[in-house]
Amino acid sequence: MSGTVSQDRWLSSRESADYLGVEPSTLSKWRQRGIGPHYSCALGRDPRYRWSELESFMVVGMASNTAEARHLRRAKKA
Repeated sequence: MSGTVSQDRWLSSRESADYLGVEPSTLSKWRQRGIGPHYSCALGRDPRYRWSELESFMVVGMASNTAEARHLRRAKKA
């Protein structure tokens, strides 16, 4: 995704996946497991993600070393 994105903008699953660097199917799995970024289900089977939620999701997953990163990944799976 290029350029600056407004934090109020709603993104499609494809746009959100591109921004996060994952496949749309990964977002779908995360929704099913309840571990991904928050999204709006107002459009039924066409979920929309707010850009600011994607940013928050990435910030929460930040680590300062590999041991901390491992711990965060394990906690996410639990």
